[in-house]
Amino acid sequence: MNIQMVNGLSSERELSDSDFNDLSRAKTCLSSLLPYDLEKKTKGTLQVALKEYKTLLEIFSDVLKAFKGGLWETFDALVGENACQIRAIKIALIAKNNSCDCSYLEERIQEIKNSIDELLLPGNINPLMATDITFEKVLERSDLSLALTDDELFLLKSYILTEIKISNFNDTAFSSFVIKEVTNHKKLHKYGNVSAAFLDKLVKKIRSLLSYKSVEFIKDIGSNLNDDVLTEMISDEFIVEHNRLHCLPFYWSVKVMLHSMMQNDIPLIIHVKFLDKDLETEVFNIAEEDCLFFIPEQNKDGSYRFVEKQLSDIDKNNHPAIVFEGIVLQNRKNNKNDKDFWRPLIFSLPITEIILANAAVHRQYPNSRLESLIDQHNDKRYEEHKKIAKEKGFSFDDPNSFLIRHVYASKLNKF
Repeated sequence: MNIQMVNGLSSERELSDSDFNDLSRAKTCLSSLLPYDLEKKTKGTLQVALKEYKTLLEIFSDVLKAFKGGLWETFDALVGENACQIRAIKIALIAKNNSCDCSYLEERIQEIKNSIDELLLPGNINPLMATDITFEKVLERSDLSLALTDDELFLLKSYILTEIKISNFNDTAFSSFVIKEVTNHKKLHKYGNVSAAFLDKLVKKIRSLLSYKSVEFIKDIGSNLNDDVLTEMISDEFIVEHNRLHCLPFYWSVKVMLHSMMQNDIPLIIHVKFLDKDLETEVFNIAEEDCLFFIPEQNKDGSYRFVEKQLSDIDKNNHPAIVFEGIVLQNRKNNKNDKDFWRPLIFSLPITEIILANAAVHRQYPNSRLESLIDQHNDKRYEEHKKIAKEKGFSFDDPNSFLIRHVYASKLNKF
């Protein structure tokens, strides 16, 4: 990635396939997300660039509202590389650490928007477009740069990729266990009068950047764990690119996620939907739901313990939690109450073992042809968890105990 300095701030110029700099400790210009070279925007395109930049500012205003309101589900990005679990823990940590300077950013964004509106007045923009001044110079001379931390940029990227998402996740009936999700970039038009081509390029760039940042986040956490096998499995040897998205093997990224959750006292919620299948229509209907709440053991020995929500002292304000949403395909032959039958089954194993069993039989990469990378590696725990999933009903082929469909961050007091 080619990095240029603007007023002491780093500005990402182009998305590179191989050369990404670690900017987690620096502040980065919001304009880095624009999918073009700022120096090439001049003359008539100057006005367009200002409107596109203002659109990003309008979106970020909503990001701040969502963050202040604890609406962590609005950062549940659809990227396309099997890594919802990574975004879940990253968002939960940002929320827990309150690492977004909302008050300052709200004030600064309003200042910049006011300045852009002033610049776009005919008496101001027309003389500018008659010169050779570039958009980058306009940002600098008019003090329009917005410096953001890595976490603040992560929130913005995640919010955009959630905002454009269309999903059947909350439907009460569906034809497949798999959640169906698509994107519609037109949903961003409410933030500004910009072209569909711009939004398409913006989303593509953000997807690639967010996938890269997600991988780097897991690698950074994993490097501090005393687990040689895990460290190897999240190393560059097992990182692949799929449609310009950076991808880690699913099972080992979940392992790192669970370590981070425990070390940072992030509660865990199991949200299960019991399904009945209509034999005539072949549609699955939600018959009942249940939620189980777990918190890390105080000695941080790598385990979670079940707690009754009403007795827990962690149900406060916007406290983040990680939700593992899944389904159980009911077996009507047992003719037993769903919850009473299901809960003892779940409690028979540590909840982390159930999660890892699900992760082991999950597709490890978006492209199934890359699974051979995993087959060449002998991780005994991975093989054990695959066996548990197949024997105990934690797989897509046999979801009679619990099949995890999605992982995301939410407020504990929402459930």
